[in-house]
Amino acid sequence: MKKILVLSAIIFISVLPAQNTDPAQLLEQGIFADDAKKIKDAIKKGANPNSPHSSGHLLGLSATYGKLNAVKALVESGADVNQTTSGGWTALMGASDNGHLNIVRFLVSQKVNVNTTTRMGRSALMRASYHGQDKVVKFLLANGAQLSGVDNNGTSALMLAAQQGHIATVKILLDGKADKLAKNQNGKTALLLAQESKSNPNFQGTTTIQKNLDEIIRLLSTSRVTRVMIGKIFAIEKQNIEILSLRSKNIRAGQKLSVKTANGEVIITVKSILHSKIKALLNDGSIIMKGDPVYLVE
Repeated sequence: MKKILVLSAIIFISVLPAQNTDPAQLLEQGIFADDAKKIKDAIKKGANPNSPHSSGHLLGLSATYGKLNAVKALVESGADVNQTTSGGWTALMGASDNGHLNIVRFLVSQKVNVNTTTRMGRSALMRASYHGQDKVVKFLLANGAQLSGVDNNGTSALMLAAQQGHIATVKILLDGKADKLAKNQNGKTALLLAQESKSNPNFQGTTTIQKNLDEIIRLLSTSRVTRVMIGKIFAIEKQNIEILSLRSKNIRAGQKLSVKTANGEVIITVKSILHSKIKALLNDGSIIMKGDPVYLVE
């Protein structure tokens, strides 16, 4: 009888912690098990769906690890889909980084802000592009993601995808009319970043990435300029350019134009149009000459 009582006490003690588990611990257990019922039970017992976590926050943790049931249960229980960490990281970014398209779809259906950026200025689109999550990139572009966005260094989604050798992602971004002539704050285009990666020892040991970089370089090297000349350089004063054109009706302020110089293509930006004269701004220190032909950029 004494042995039975001792055994019963041991069994009781062993199950006691489980019965007294803190609601926050139960919630975390439910998330890792991707168990919606456990999550909702834990929240009913007092767990906070918006509570911080060592990895950021619970919704972001669930999204990062692809726990769709957990994400839905948390949101249905009051979790903020736009919750950010101190660094600006969101659940959408966690799902985008790891290619969890089903979770990205759900978060977008819950009116998540697709253009929120981190402290570094990177959006979910930029992060998905960096990681080569082409399906997520395509979906985000179709649902309001800003293709023209850049981070704090002026780096675009196209630059990130090109630099990492993600050919499928690069093609999607180019199909969306990403600006392949844009430069970051270091003066580097997506093409130059891809060329640098090709010569980077970290990429040289991977045949597939090398082939992808070759194809990306080919795509980015293709001229975007139409063969319809709109005029010629009439006057130059430092960075201010004046173009004489018979096609000025087709031009608008802010539009990019291409000048064909003896040293290659130079991009300028239209400032204003007055009759047959177009005033434009030279974007960098390139050299152009009076009489150089000017073309529209697609």
